[in-house]
Amino acid sequence: MNRYLIIPLLLLVVIRTEKAAACIDVEAPSYMEVLHSAFQQGSTKELAKYFHQNLQLRLGDHAGKFSKGQAEFLLSDFFKKYPPQEFEVAHNGETSDETRYILGYFSSEGKNFVFLVKGKRDEKGVLKIFELELRIA
Repeated sequence: MNRYLIIPLLLLVVIRTEKAAACIDVEAPSYMEVLHSAFQQGSTKELAKYFHQNLQLRLGDHAGKFSKGQAEFLLSDFFKKYPPQEFEVAHNGETSDETRYILGYFSSEGKNFVFLVKGKRDEKGVLKIFELELRIA
């Protein structure tokens, strides 16, 4: 009799787990989608959510290691100077040490830039950007 109760209970657990996983996948946008959208809109607030507490930043004349707040300010200033018009990801991937990277092109008012973003997942599994570079192509 116990055997007849265990099988339906296991099936119920599996079905509920699959439904929950499907909901998570549908609701949570990938880091690529978030970064792509933030760059296209010039949204420093959205990008800054994924900044590490300190990050290596290169934006035109500004280069060095900056705090999250400083980097957000400098990037905001950059987007005011160069409002996004086109944004294209040329390549993305992951290295053997689990560093995720995105390489692509960004254009604004006749100026073309190459961008590079590097990040790693923190202990909670959230991608944190530790390097961001936008330089004239």
